[in-house]
Amino acid sequence: VSTPGATSSMRRRRGEARAYDFRRPVRLAREHAHLLRVAMQTFARQSTTVLTTSLRAVCQIGTPQIEELSYDEFLSSMPEQSVCAVISLDPWPGKALMTFDLATLLTMIDHQLGGMGSERQPDRPLTDIEQALLRQLLTRMLGELSYALEPIAKGVHPQLLTLEADARFV
Repeated sequence: VSTPGATSSMRRRRGEARAYDFRRPVRLAREHAHLLRVAMQTFARQSTTVLTTSLRAVCQIGTPQIEELSYDEFLSSMPEQSVCAVISLDPWPGKALMTFDLATLLTMIDHQLGGMGSERQPDRPLTDIEQALLRQLLTRMLGELSYALEPIAKGVHPQLLTLEADARFV
């Protein structure tokens, strides 16, 4: 038998730390996962338009998969040569990551500069000029992310913080 006073004293205060087992993460509720899926589908559709107009080539972003993974599982699922965009989602706390295959990014940059987008791309890190071009393109895409998140939370303003060649350093 529990009393109302006992349950209120067991509740945690807002902002108080609590234990979290990363091996058994809390799963998203079905409704929340659905809302997030719809938002990411909107983002993919809008970003497809941005990429097609920016690269002057027909582009398509596939339907996103909503999964909950530990960070270690996320790192092991990434392509070997990839670039990670670290994004803030103000006013939400924390950071979000967008990962891209390096060869795909170099093909995108090749198209931006008027090239044909060859499948054979050099195996090297991005130069400063390539990073600047990529930042410009990602900033446009983040505007579409803000639009896609509008039904979930008004006033979310994604901003690109940095580009990392190795997600382990994020």
